[in-house]
This record gives sequence, structure tokens and C-alpha cells, in this order.
Amino acid sequence: MIQNAKWILCPHRYGPMGKAEASPEFRKEFELARAPKSATLQICGLGFFDAKINGQSVTERLLTPPFTAYDKRVYFEEYDVSALLKAGKNEIRVQLGGGWYCTAIRDAWQFEAAPWKGPMQMIASLIADGETVTSTGSDWQARESKMIESELRGGEICDATFEQGEWRQAVVHHGAGGRLMKYDGPGIVVEKVLEPASVTVVEDGAIYDFGENLAGDCEFTVTGAHGDHMIAQYGERLDGRGGLDTENIATFCWEHRFQTDEYICAGEGEETWHGLFTYHGFRYVKITGAAKVVSVRARAFHTELPQKGGFECDSEVLNAIQDAVLRSTRTNYHHMPTDCPHREKNGWTGDAHLSCEQALFNLDMAPAYRKWLNDFEDAQRPTGELPGILPTGGWGYVWGNGVSWDCACIVIPWQTYMATGDVRFLTEHYGLMDRYIDYMASVAENGISTIGLGDWCPPKEAKPFPTEALLTGISIHLYEMMVKIAEITGHSGAKFARLAEETRAAFHREFDGRVPDSQTYLSMLLFFNLTDDREGVTKRLVHEVREANGHILTGIFGAKFLLQALTDAGEVETAYEIAAQKEYPGWYHMLSNGSGTLWEDWAGENSLNHHMFSPISAWFYRGIAGITILEPGYRRVRVAPSIPSEIRFFRAWHDAPMGRLTVEWKDGKLTVTAPAGMEVELDAAVPAELKRI
Repeated sequence: MIQNAKWILCPHRYGPMGKAEASPEFRKEFELARAPKSATLQICGLGFFDAKINGQSVTERLLTPPFTAYDKRVYFEEYDVSALLKAGKNEIRVQLGGGWYCTAIRDAWQFEAAPWKGPMQMIASLIADGETVTSTGSDWQARESKMIESELRGGEICDATFEQGEWRQAVVHHGAGGRLMKYDGPGIVVEKVLEPASVTVVEDGAIYDFGENLAGDCEFTVTGAHGDHMIAQYGERLDGRGGLDTENIATFCWEHRFQTDEYICAGEGEETWHGLFTYHGFRYVKITGAAKVVSVRARAFHTELPQKGGFECDSEVLNAIQDAVLRSTRTNYHHMPTDCPHREKNGWTGDAHLSCEQALFNLDMAPAYRKWLNDFEDAQRPTGELPGILPTGGWGYVWGNGVSWDCACIVIPWQTYMATGDVRFLTEHYGLMDRYIDYMASVAENGISTIGLGDWCPPKEAKPFPTEALLTGISIHLYEMMVKIAEITGHSGAKFARLAEETRAAFHREFDGRVPDSQTYLSMLLFFNLTDDREGVTKRLVHEVREANGHILTGIFGAKFLLQALTDAGEVETAYEIAAQKEYPGWYHMLSNGSGTLWEDWAGENSLNHHMFSPISAWFYRGIAGITILEPGYRRVRVAPSIPSEIRFFRAWHDAPMGRLTVEWKDGKLTVTAPAGMEVELDAAVPAELKRI
């Protein structure tokens, strides 16, 4: 078994900080008297591995194993390799890439100085018919591969001319220090392969446009003389001068190349290559160099997130936004919910909890969230404090965290529990949540939360909104949520109820009548039920929207609150006007460049692929279709649609644990189709028919 194997590394020379390492390769030859009836390979490579038995890949998964805090937790993977073994001589080969484990680029998040950083290494055990055939140790061999540079954000260089040298004895090492655990979650797989939508010849090469924003890489087929280079630079916008504009996405990565792959030809006819241990965020690829390009195909890949729900209507605007939400969510999930697939690739907690509700409506998120919540456990300090990105090499405890981001540790387990009915999301992480509440309460000042980021990325026209009001409002919401969680998990909720009452009083004492009206503030009052004057607040909120000519003027939190708050207050027409806006600022304006993803900001000045403005999709389900989960796992739901006058047709569906729920509005009639075992409450004000399947 893998626990009895040894970590091994390649005895090559390791370079200085800031220089990406060559990718090592390992092998083991062994004999089998007969082809086994069953065989299992248990394997882990740090950072990523690519394994073959007798020249055939053991898995279609990419960028594996998942990124973790390697000094706390390391995942190995297990594969059925029965069909790959044969009687007689066999060989297993494994190549490694640096991944998150030993990144070389100096970046703003200091991963190059992570406490786990070390030389690339692997551990494996092959079991056939119940017997261990081989386990890694000093009897394995190693050498440098033709991948002379492998860097997660920077890219990879494959030198087909590189003389690899002789196989040498692998060196036994000590691993990264984390607990070795089997990974049972979803992997990263290729979703689709795309041909270029267009090719533009420029002075020094050609730019390939794939017509949409992707996460993945390209497969290149080239010809050239021995030593000819092909250099591919990835980006999501053009600079108008025959090149790519990468300034906005390379800002926080220093001292090295960025999103650039390179292949050096062997000079042996057509040569086909793609990377192994990195991915890029891109729409465009600029190719330069002496090698002649025969073909270029984009491989789009991300964590496997099967579709679990859908929404469509007779508004082309809303349909386009829904498609962009799905693409932005998927292209930003690579074993964790990232904030962009190029510049950062970081698991920002604020982005993730804001998108959680829509993601659970649309996709099978629970298995992926299970892994990421373990990263919260590994990162939490004894004080209860959490960082703003997960996993982290140590950055994020003094900036980018605070209740507005950290609340993901409670919001995501709660919403996942409500969507799936799986109470383990609460029971397994109750300690994490409880400790965080204690920390949160300890740093509040007279009941007011002061640590954390505010309504991130508002348009420049937005009115000022005090961050402390947002943080304190979220705090009340969390305390009230914890009362429910405590009851469900068999704990006392008295502490959380007291904190909720005290913090609510502090909120009213500090902010009532002192905060200027804004879309974010007023919608937050309604969304978190922080006002007794709902009618008056609603009128003021509608006034703010009218002043903005029906446009949204909020950051990411206001974008979560605004549409649902208006809808719940009977102002669905106002909410629809905002959602359907085609001009800046608005969701549809984000799609004006044709890339099909949501932006980091309303103006498109930063990343063009983010998911933090995606909660509008949850409003499609919960607001327009009116689907509210009353009991976990959709055991009991309310269907009370709020249908804008311009919508003549919509259809929303979700595959709940007991079967598919469908809500359809057509020809002035609502039809709800629900599986057996699901109790459905219908809004009596809407002509409706309930069907069972």
C-alpha cells in the first residue's frame, strides 16, 4: 500500500529562487508471471503528476492531485490499471510538474515562499491481485525530462532536442509533511476541444482567436528544423498593435514569463505537443518563432461539474447572462473556486460564497465543495482566524480576509446542506464554524465588525457605502444562521442568538439614520431583514434605481442583494429593468466583447473572467421562477414566481436528490412538475398546475 512506499525525487541540480525547475521523470520496470485479474495504482506527485503504464495513461484527469496546504494534507489518487498490465515485462513511468507545490514566480501572494516548498517528488504503490508489485523507493530510476521548465502561472517549455542522459537511482526523501489521504472528489477533465474561430497574421507571427474566454491550453502541431522555437503567449484581449494586452492579468506576477508556452523542435517532421502541468485563461493565442504551425487547437478543461439545473426564457439578454454565468463558474473551478484562470488562480473566499447559491442551482457542486471545505480546516488558526484565499502558503491573514470573505466557512456548508440534505456538511465542519464565530465576535468593536473588505468593485458612479455597515450586517446574518446550524447538529444555539441580538442592537445604534442612501445599503437592509420599515426602505431603493436610470450601482455584495430584495418587496419590474440593461453598468454590457464570461468589474478594466458577479443566476431561479427550499434536500419547496411583464415564457429545472423539479411559465399558465417525495407549496396568486413524475 502507498503508506509503505517512500517519497522519491530526482537527483538533478536544483536552481535558485525565481528559476522554474526542469520536470523530472521516474520509471520502474517489473515482471509479472501473468496478467492480473485486478490491479490498482495508488500515486501522488508533488506538485502534479502524469503517469503511464506500458505507454498508456492511467487517467484522463489533469493537474492532479488537487492543490492543498501540502504541509497539512496531501492527496493520493487511486486508479484501476488492470487493463494496462500484461504477462512478462512491464514499465511504469511518471513525470512531475511543479504546480502549486514549488512555484518559482515571485507573486503578490508569496507562494514562492510557502512553508511546504521543496523539490518535486512522488510516492506510489502498485497492487495486483492483492499483492504489492512495486512501491517507490531507491530501486526506482529518475532523470530530467524534456520539459525543461514547468511553472503554473508562467507556462512550460518542452525542448525536444534535450539530451535526457542516463537513468539514475532515485533519491528517497521525506515528503511535504502533510497527512497522506485518498482523494475521492471530482477531477479536472477536458470539456471540449476548439478550432480557432479566426487567425490574423501579424508582423512577427499570428494571433489565433478561439471566439470565447477559456481555461485550459493549446495543442500545437508544428514542423521545423532541429532547434526551431514555437512560442505561444496566451491572453484574453488584444492591444491593437499586433499583440496581446496582458498588463491587466500579469500585474501581480513578477520576475518571470507569464502565460507563455514554448516548444523547441526536434526536426523530425510534424511534431505535436501540449502542456502537462499548467493551464491558462485566454481567448487569444499569439504564436511566434521559426517553427511552422500546422494546426492549433484549444483544450478547455476544468473540474468536472455536471449540470444539475438550467434556466431559459424568452429574453435573449437573460439567456446570454445565464450562459456567461455557467462558463465563468466552470472556467474558474480547478479543484477550488478561483477568481480568474490566469493572473491569480487563487481560491478567494468572498467570490466563492457569493456565487455558491447559483452554483448549487446550476451544477453538481457538493463533491467539489467537500474538498475545498477541508482546505478551510487546514488553514484555520487556533484563534479561529481564516485567510482570504484557500489554500494559502501563508498570505491572506492580514489583508483580504475578514467577515465579508471568511463567512464562506458558514455560508457554503449551509447552502450545500440545504441543496443536498447532506448534514455532514454541517456536522463535519461545526468546529470550524464555531471557532470562527468566536474569533469574529472577539475582534468586533462594541458589536461593530471592522475587519474586512467592503462592497468590492463598484462602478465609479456608485454612492459611498460604509464597509462597517456591510460587515456588521453579514455578522448578524451569520449569527442567525448558526442558531439554525446548532439546532440541527445537536448543539446549543444560545451563544449565537445572544450575539445576533447584541449585534443587531449595535447595528441600529451605529447606522440608523446615519448612512446615506445607496443601492447596496438599502438592499442589504431588506435582504438581511435589518429594518422594520420595509415599505419605506423599498421606496427609497426604487428611487435610487430611478436616479440611476435603471442601472445597477453596486459592487459584488450589492449585486447579490439588489435583485432579490426588490423582488421580495414586490418590485420585480424594477429588478428586471436592472437585470436586462444592455448598457454600462450592467451584466449584459460585460458580454459586449463577445468572450462570453463575466468580468471582474463593470467597466472591464481588469480580468474578463470572474464569477463574483454571478448571483444574478440565483435570482433567475429564486426570484423569477420563485423556487425556495423550505426543507433540506428539496424535501419541501415553495414555488412562488415573480414574473416580469416582459417575460412570456421561462423554464427552470433542478435535479434534486429525489428527482427533477421543473417550473415552467407559458401561455399565462404555470406548470410545476415535481418528483414523488417532494412536497410543493404553490403560490395561490398564480394560475398553476402541479404534476408528479
